[in-house]
Amino acid sequence: MGNRGWRPGATVLIWVLVSACRPEPALPSRPQVPVAVVNGEAIDLNDFNLRFQRSWTQTRAGEEPPLEVKLYYLRGEIEECLVVQEAKRLGLLVSEAEFEKAFQEIRKDYSDQDFAQLLIDEYIDLEEWKESLRRQLLIQKVTDQALDDRIEISAGQVADDYQAHAEAFLQPAQVHARQAVLVSLEEAQAFRRKVLGGEDFSALARTQSQGPEAEKGGDLNWLSPGQILRPLDQVLFALPTGKLSDPVRTDYGFHVLQVLERREARTPALAEVEPMIRKQLRDQERERLYRKWIQELMLRAKIRINYPLL
Repeated sequence: MGNRGWRPGATVLIWVLVSACRPEPALPSRPQVPVAVVNGEAIDLNDFNLRFQRSWTQTRAGEEPPLEVKLYYLRGEIEECLVVQEAKRLGLLVSEAEFEKAFQEIRKDYSDQDFAQLLIDEYIDLEEWKESLRRQLLIQKVTDQALDDRIEISAGQVADDYQAHAEAFLQPAQVHARQAVLVSLEEAQAFRRKVLGGEDFSALARTQSQGPEAEKGGDLNWLSPGQILRPLDQVLFALPTGKLSDPVRTDYGFHVLQVLERREARTPALAEVEPMIRKQLRDQERERLYRKWIQELMLRAKIRINYPLL
């Protein structure tokens, strides 16, 4: 879907105002200058500029936005108007249960104080924000209804994608390792002698290692090449399973390493990655159908843009 969609659990753009377009009032309480009119519903210039500036300054504060960027953003608002109008035409509504579920999903990420402060910081009141959320849920509902039943991904498409991108599924060799980080070479050598003499690596690491994983007995979990410092990486992937390394010096101290298990590089079978491939193909097809659907709505719509106001 386009960049204005909403998913429960996603980061919420709390500054989005209640409505991008509204029916043109016969007697407005203040002069309303439309930057665009979509099937008789106006996108107010002042409201549009407010929303756009909030979006723009989040990433490009201090820069003057190019005209093409404002046009791109305006197109997004026009698309949103068309989708909401289509939802109303179909008689779709957001139930209180649907709204409450989405509201609580978002609210759980904030304390009451943090949420209230966020609203204050963005100059928006709670009821206004709720209306914005309800609008986004309606957009999601009509988009799902318009697209989901039209998406079909066959087993053949999945298999073809797997064959075409086999290298992307390659899983590199991995080692399950642990380490102890000692302050001096002498301490590292002493640690190594104790382990070779039969003392428990994990127990010693918990009391002697300076590494952040000391409380876990030095366990580094599974590592792929390039995940740790290069000198350690080179030693680990050459070290036989179960053997102790000689002390390896880095800026953090002297490391004694041990490989516990290994996994060889492999390409997973199609069955293992089929759900991921199917989801990617569905997402791609959904985006294609969304653009086609929006184009159909635009072709049927009466849209007027006041370009000089941009």
